[in-house]
Amino acid sequence: MWSPGAWTGLLPTSLLARWPGLAPENLVQPIRSGVFVGSTINVTELNSAAPDTEAAILQTKSYGRQLGKISDALHVLIEERKKAGGAKEQALDEFSAMKADIDRVKGEAAESRVIQLRKDLEALRRQNADEYERLRTELLAGAHRSGNGHLQP
Repeated sequence: MWSPGAWTGLLPTSLLARWPGLAPENLVQPIRSGVFVGSTINVTELNSAAPDTEAAILQTKSYGRQLGKISDALHVLIEERKKAGGAKEQALDEFSAMKADIDRVKGEAAESRVIQLRKDLEALRRQNADEYERLRTELLAGAHRSGNGHLQP
């Protein structure tokens, strides 16, 4: 069995005197599966009354998705207020401008993903024509079921 005494001849005396303080008494490293992009948000007892509940919610609805739904709902209320002739509010106008910017970024990101998908499909067509045809048929069938029909043969 290993013991700190095994290192006495290799380590300076000053370091050996502090040996017990060099390693933590309790080491816990949680490992979470999934992909983290950008900043990671830590939810703990310091910033949440119920971190386990909040973590469970985040498993199904990210903060971005939650904020998006709130923004969509608030946008509807702002538009209804405008139609009803409500007084202009700078905060509401600023919110509407922010939402328009966010929607623009989302649209650009979606367009970028579609461009990449087209490139990937073209590469698949060149490398494996049978698999490309199977996937193309499946995608077209899904588009027709959803009724949008935007995919072209």
